[in-house]
Amino acid sequence: MILRIMGGLLICASTTFAGYVLGARGGMRLNALLEFKKSLIILKSEMEYAINPLPTAFMHIAEKMGKILRGFYNGLAKETENTAIESAWEQGIKSLENNPESAFAREDLEAFISLGAVLGMMDYQAQSASIDMAITYIDEKTEFLNMENLRTQKMFRGLGILCGLLITVILI
Repeated sequence: MILRIMGGLLICASTTFAGYVLGARGGMRLNALLEFKKSLIILKSEMEYAINPLPTAFMHIAEKMGKILRGFYNGLAKETENTAIESAWEQGIKSLENNPESAFAREDLEAFISLGAVLGMMDYQAQSASIDMAITYIDEKTEFLNMENLRTQKMFRGLGILCGLLITVILI
């Protein structure tokens, strides 16, 4: 009997843990979007105040970002030496899409690709407006994801606990 109770507690604990892990998964995309927003704000300030060329700005941004975006901006800085900024940006975004550690959704990456079409091709005001549009997109997405994450976290946590209890009752 003690083994059944111990097994039931172990099952409840593991399904509860699984519920918490699944509930936290949506927060990864939210954090990735917020980090990308931070990088865009730095890019805008590099262009506006430091008046750095884009490859230099990309290097400065890479120094301040986390692992995934550091690789993205380092790659951009290297690629823009040989190719146009638009194609280097698109290749960088596709590398984010293929990176298993990246938490961006396809719709996020498609919105970011449109930003690359303006970088280096237009005047400062157009580039700044495009960066502002991308930041607005991120703000809207993060607001939606915050509300969605709260709901799904509660759901997954509750399902994890209930599934554990159900399996334990069935087995005992």
